[in-house]
Amino acid sequence: MQTVEFERYAHLDSPVHAWNPRFKLTAGFLLMLVCASINKPSALAAAAFGALVLIGLSRLPLRFVIRMLKAPLLLLVLMLPVLILTAGGEALWSWRFLNLYRDGLTAAARIAVKSLTVILLFVGFFATVRLNTALQSLENLKVPSILLTILLFTYRYIFLYLEDSRKLLTAARLRGYNLQRGLRHVGVTAGILVTLLLRSYEQSERVAAAMRLRGFDGRFHSLERLHRRPLDLLAVVLTAVWVCLLLWLELR
Repeated sequence: MQTVEFERYAHLDSPVHAWNPRFKLTAGFLLMLVCASINKPSALAAAAFGALVLIGLSRLPLRFVIRMLKAPLLLLVLMLPVLILTAGGEALWSWRFLNLYRDGLTAAARIAVKSLTVILLFVGFFATVRLNTALQSLENLKVPSILLTILLFTYRYIFLYLEDSRKLLTAARLRGYNLQRGLRHVGVTAGILVTLLLRSYEQSERVAAAMRLRGFDGRFHSLERLHRRPLDLLAVVLTAVWVCLLLWLELR
């Protein structure tokens, strides 16, 4: 099922999986915030190395990690050449109207390392915990329940809506509609979007009725009990050391 793609390996046995989810999610948010804020090469290198160590400790399959990186990598490949060629400053190479700038290369490398590091941290911390457990942990950390409910239903049903849109496009093609760009084909595209919107609205009503019948009160309940262990405290200490190291490398 595509809907559980991200949590497919949340059941594995690893030190990262065994970490108390409340500590793990808190550490994950903190580390991603710090890594997104640093700029010095030494700090970025330490952050990237730590993210790779985290992925190794999580024992997530390499193919899964690469699949999670595919879309961000594609976005970087499309965006960074524009930055390299338009940054200005000292030109390392020129050909006709194209110029390769030193500042552009530096900024592109920094953005690429920082982006991939944050994504690896996100995968390492959040793909190692089940969604219901993560939501329960975030609720215990006083994250508003309404926000968690929106996240839950967005994650659970976005793939369903994408599948519905694919079916609608296939049905339109089979009925002879010419699905092309341009003002001449706006009517067909608008019709498909309106149909998808109506189906989504009807689906939301059915889901809301089903949740009310099951006694959903806006809170997340689970039979799993989260206990603190000495290893959890050790992981917290290691995370604090990592954060302090990154800040020291950035500020020195």
